[in-house]
Parts: sequence; structure tokens; C-alpha cells
Amino acid sequence: MNFLDFAQDYYRLRQFYYVAKAGSLSGAGRMLGVSHTTLSQSMKTLEHRLKTRVLVREGRGMKLTVYGERLFVFAAKMYEESETFLKGFTENGDEVE
Repeated sequence: MNFLDFAQDYYRLRQFYYVAKAGSLSGAGRMLGVSHTTLSQSMKTLEHRLKTRVLVREGRGMKLTVYGERLFVFAAKMYEESETFLKGFTENGDEVE
């Protein structure tokens, strides 16, 4: 896997995290500032890369599959750790002028 693949997968996992938290593509889209169409395509790509379904449509929202629940635990840890890591830099790092 090259860096670009890693970056795209990280971005998709971040989107997945928000879809799972919001329970819908449109709700996640509002949080992230992207369209539900963009998120739908991104989730399809994520599932294709994982070779498994992680989300199913339920009424007007999305529900996690068993694999989606496992992925959410991972994505939540990854997202929260990366936010903490980056916050440490922005609060304690040397200023760039």
C-alpha cells in the first residue's frame, strides 16, 4: 500500500465514523460539509476495499452490520487518537510564520 492509498482509506474511515455516529449519510454530510452522494460513493468504495458490507440502509438512515460495528470501534479509536495527537501539536508546537 502506498501513502496515497493509506490517506484515502484514512479519509474514508473518518467519513464512516461520522456516518455511523449520525446514523445517516445526510446527517454525516452536514457534519463533514459534503454531499450525501459523495459519502454514498465513498462508503461503497470502502466496502469494496474491505470486501464486506459494513452499512445497510434502514428506512431513511444507515445501520451498522456486525462487521460495521467492529470497524466502528477501530475507526473511533483511530479518529480520537489522531485528533488527540494533532491537538498536541497545535497547542504545544512551535509557531510557523
